[in-house]
Amino acid sequence: MLLLISCYILLVKSEVTYESDANMLTITDEPMITSSMINSYQDSISCYIYSNVNVEIKEHAFKGFETLNRITFTCPQVSINETSFADCSKLKNIFFNYTQVNASKGCFTMNLEHISYDGKNFNSKMFSPFSNDVRIIDIKVQNTCIFDSNDNFFIFHIQTVNIKAKNVYFEESSLIYANMETFTINAIDSINISSNSLKENQIKQFELEAGNSINIDDSAFEDTNLMSIVDYNKYYITSNGTINFGKDAFVDSNIYSLEIKSKGNMIFG
Repeated sequence: MLLLISCYILLVKSEVTYESDANMLTITDEPMITSSMINSYQDSISCYIYSNVNVEIKEHAFKGFETLNRITFTCPQVSINETSFADCSKLKNIFFNYTQVNASKGCFTMNLEHISYDGKNFNSKMFSPFSNDVRIIDIKVQNTCIFDSNDNFFIFHIQTVNIKAKNVYFEESSLIYANMETFTINAIDSINISSNSLKENQIKQFELEAGNSINIDDSAFEDTNLMSIVDYNKYYITSNGTINFGKDAFVDSNIYSLEIKSKGNMIFG
């Protein structure tokens, strides 16, 4: 008896399109983007990369794209080589939509205006290879945002960070010496700040808001603005549930204004 089994193979066609009126390049379902594929569109101002599979941006892929200002990734993962965007001196805005980032060190050497990350989870070490300054980073995730102790990009290079997540975790010593204008966190559930994670920070305005709990471990903010480098630094800590302060959470800190609000219990060390 011969058994015949039907087999269907779905072929997804890759596509490169260009809208000359808007100087907009769109690359769809292409797993490997090379210079030879797109070098005819070097006057692009914006680029959109969409794919249902992982995407790799090859070396010098965007060579000559001197007017590129904005790029958007929507794919499971993007791998970016060190020289992928080497010529893109006017690139200012990068958007990651549900895209894991696997980038080589120094892949973005220009100063950026805005990075936006939307997804399920975020770990700060994804941005570790980014080497230059960014004015604003917006992170919006469904589940967990983690500031990793092995990352230092968020310490020295950012002016403003805005976080929206279910839970936010700062690993121990993750943002020592952090220097920012504004750091805003809005967590649906909890914010958890480990010991020494924000030691000696120089954040001018820090806003923490959580739906259920804020947990600040021992010495989490030790020596904040110790040398009074920042004038009029302000901290706002708000919880619709509880706030738990560990021992010496703000020991030896210099904070101009500290406002704490809680609808539940406040527990101190």
